[in-house]
Formats: sequence, structure tokens, C-alpha cells
Amino acid sequence: MEREKINLFEKTDSVKNLVVKNDSFMSIYLNCKVGEGLPNHTHKKMAQLLVLEGKFKVEFEDGGKYELLPGELLSFDSRVMHNVVALEPSKALVTVGL
Repeated sequence: MEREKINLFEKTDSVKNLVVKNDSFMSIYLNCKVGEGLPNHTHKKMAQLLVLEGKFKVEFEDGGKYELLPGELLSFDSRVMHNVVALEPSKALVTVGL
């Protein structure tokens, strides 16, 4: 099993920064200005979004809507079409099963 220590806050190149990817999951660090995020998309398995700073809105095709603050985690079936938008300057860690 590989181990890797990563400083998320050094990954500020763009809105979406790949932190780690292996056979089981990938983690993405989001560093967003107001209105930035991830457009409508799906994945094949479960996902979770952990807000580190700011405020994010997550909307699902089935009508589900969530506003998340620092420390809040949303776990969900990412096969349902969804999007993520920063409502203020925000940072989050997204982990998606592969």
C-alpha cells in the first residue's frame, strides 16, 4: 500500500486540483471564487464533499439542494447528475469512488 502526505493548501493552481488518484478513489481539492465550481456531471459510484472554507451549493437533477458550510460533509450517490457552485470564496475536498 502506498502512502503519500499532501498539503492541500499548496494546490492552488486552478479551481479543480487533483490531489490523489488510485484504483479505488480520487480526491480533488476545489479552490473557488464566487460562482465557480463543477458543472453538471456524474460519476460511477459514491462521492463526498467536505467544505473547508466558505459556502458551497450542491444541486441534484432529482431536485435535491444543499448549502454546505465549513466542517459539513455531504455523502451522495454521484450517479445522479449534480453540480457544485461556490456561493462565496470557498475551498473543499471532494472524494469520488472509482
